[in-house]
Amino acid sequence: SATSNCDAETVGLRADLRLTFVAARNDPTLKQHDFTYFVALADARQSILRKQEFTIHVEFAPRQNQLHVTDEIAVGLPLRDLGAGSQYSVIVGLQLTPEQLELNRTRGQAQ
Repeated sequence: SATSNCDAETVGLRADLRLTFVAARNDPTLKQHDFTYFVALADARQSILRKQEFTIHVEFAPRQNQLHVTDEIAVGLPLRDLGAGSQYSVIVGLQLTPEQLELNRTRGQAQ
């Protein structure tokens, strides 16, 4: 889940994001893992203007198969006209490796 709050800055806007991920494991031998996610800023045409990657570390306790991890970040949007802020969007997603992307594409074609 993602929640955000926008505030005016000296130049432009700042979006404070609170991102909560649910990590689930189906392999009880997996004790910890790092996940990479991205936050991108897009214009009204959904063209990516800026993208940054972040890493979240998860550690599972014994017999724990699911946990919530929260991260807080800020995204700046330098604008002269603050009213134009509604024309932009913040996109959050998991950053897939090339292997994960290929697996998802292969699974999609099989359906």
